[in-house]
Amino acid sequence: MKNSGQSHVPRQTPLILDLTSARVQVRAKSGSNPTHATRTGLLGTFIAWTCCLIAPAHFGGIGKEYAVDRAYDLLAAQYAGPFLVNFGGDLRANRPPPNGPWQVGIERPDTDQTAGMVLDLERGALATSGDSRRFLLQDTVLHGHILDPRTGWPVPESPRSVTVAASSCTEAGLLSTLALLHGAQARAFLEVQGARYWLVH
Repeated sequence: MKNSGQSHVPRQTPLILDLTSARVQVRAKSGSNPTHATRTGLLGTFIAWTCCLIAPAHFGGIGKEYAVDRAYDLLAAQYAGPFLVNFGGDLRANRPPPNGPWQVGIERPDTDQTAGMVLDLERGALATSGDSRRFLLQDTVLHGHILDPRTGWPVPESPRSVTVAASSCTEAGLLSTLALLHGAQARAFLEVQGARYWLVH
């Protein structure tokens, strides 16, 4: 798979990725399962950057991917050969090794480290968002870890896994996370963005 290098920045995207939703994420991880009213109170509205000193921020949708891009830039400045930076499945490559494209396995959400598909990557980035590693199992119902900041709950009918290819890992991670937040409309959202993607339901 070749990456065209075209930047896929979301266009006309609703405000559904709120970095200040960490307050709700902390409550969910603690197992306290806040009520709808409590979640709504915790969420509030988007805050100005000047207020971030007193509000926890959650960079789960772009933090690791940004780190991949920074590591990529540092390595590219020092090394001329082919390489791939991989931080827990979010990755970026500069070009293929001599023996052919990098082979990247996309894990099936319902198995332990079993690849559901294998992609050939020559250059560019891949990022995957899903519920295979981080989730909440409550009353036999599996809830994904990515919360809609408008409700404080995971979006229903989301794919189990979304993998996106982009020129940078930050872009790929942002698109995959936003796709999950679109629930049943994940595919339609990615089509509008013109992104190359793979969904697992």
